[in-house]
Amino acid sequence: MGRLSSAELGPFAANLRATRIRRGLTQEQLGHVSGATSGEISKMERGTREPKILTLVKLADALDVEPGELLAGLSRRDS
Repeated sequence: MGRLSSAELGPFAANLRATRIRRGLTQEQLGHVSGATSGEISKMERGTREPKILTLVKLADALDVEPGELLAGLSRRDS
């Protein structure tokens, strides 16, 4: 199984951005509390960077949501 495409990452990207904005955080602030850089956050929100599982957990924790909320809408791919 390879990396996900930008289109496949779209739901995650939208969920991350919407949740960050709802929480009133900038990309820089979210990066600071999650251990990611603002550039990494930007790429994830544009769907050009797939988060590592540990990063996903840290983002969810920083946003006070379950990781599944950020992944909502992603579909499973057939191998």
